[in-house]
Amino acid sequence: MKDKPTVLLVEDNPVSLKVIAATLAKQGVQVTAVVSGKEAIESVKQNSYDLIFMDIELPGMNGMETTKTIRKWESCRSDPHIPLTIIAMTAHESEETRQACINAGMDAVETKPLRPEKLKEILENLFIKEPFENTSISSHIISLLENEKSSVEPEKGLESEMRHLMIFMLGKEKYAIDMKHLKKVMWAKNITRIPGLPPHILGIINIRGEIISVVDMKMLLGLPYETAEKPSIMITSAQGIETGLLVDSVDAIIDLPSLSIEPPMITFEKEYLNLIDGAARMDETFLIVLNYENIIQSEMMDIHKK
Repeated sequence: MKDKPTVLLVEDNPVSLKVIAATLAKQGVQVTAVVSGKEAIESVKQNSYDLIFMDIELPGMNGMETTKTIRKWESCRSDPHIPLTIIAMTAHESEETRQACINAGMDAVETKPLRPEKLKEILENLFIKEPFENTSISSHIISLLENEKSSVEPEKGLESEMRHLMIFMLGKEKYAIDMKHLKKVMWAKNITRIPGLPPHILGIINIRGEIISVVDMKMLLGLPYETAEKPSIMITSAQGIETGLLVDSVDAIIDLPSLSIEPPMITFEKEYLNLIDGAARMDETFLIVLNYENIIQSEMMDIHKK
C-alpha cells in the first residue's frame, strides 16, 4: 500500500471541489483536482491514480462519458495494470441513475454531498483496513493462520502420515487443501474483471500493491454453479506465486491421516482427476482433498489459454 494514496477529484462546482479536496487531504490523501472530463482524461493518461471521484454532471463531456473514455483507454493499454476505481458523485438518488453509472464503467455511486465521515469510510475500505478480512471465520482458524510459520515442526516421520488441511465449501460439498499453501482468508470483494481471461479466472485483486489472480474453484472443477451469499477468497502460495481461490466459505482446520484418503471418486470427469488426491469420509459426508500443486501447474491455470 502506498504511504499516500493518490486521488483524482473531478468536480466543476468550486465550493464542492474545495470542500472535498480539503477533506481528502485531511485523511492523508494526495489530491489532484480538475474541473472537466477532458482534463480528467488527460490527467489519467499522464499520472498514476489509486481512485477517482467523478461528478456525473460535468459541463461538456459528462462524468459517465468521461468514464467510458477512460475505460476504453484502459482496455487498449498493453502493459499489465489494474483498472482505476471510479466512484460516481451525484445529487440524484434514483436507481436509474445508479445503474447508468455502473453501466458506464463506474465501480460505485455516492450521493452528494459527500460528508467527511463518508469519505473517511470509503478511503478506509480501499486503503487503510486489511483488505476484505473474513471476520466470519472463527478466531481459532485466524489464530492458526497467523501462527502457522511459528508452529512447532512435526516429529520426523509424522509429516507423511498426517495431512494438515483447511476445509472449505463449494456448493454443498466439503473440499480441502494443505494448510502449508494457505496464507490469508478474505471476503470476496473488489475483484477487477480482465477481458480475455478463461472463464474460471475471474480477474485480479490488489493486496498491498501485489496483483493476485482470482480463480473460481467451482468453474475450475466443472461443478454446478450457484452464487454464495458471502463467498471468500483463500490466498494461496506455491513456488513463489500467490493465487486467490474463490470458495463459498472457509470452515475448519483439521489433521487427517493420509491413509484415510481414498483414490479420487469416479464421479469426477477424467480431465479433473489429476487435480484431486482423493476423498475421506467425514461424519456422514465425504471430504474431497485437492492437489494444490497439480492445480497450479495445470494448463487451466495458464491465463493465456481460453
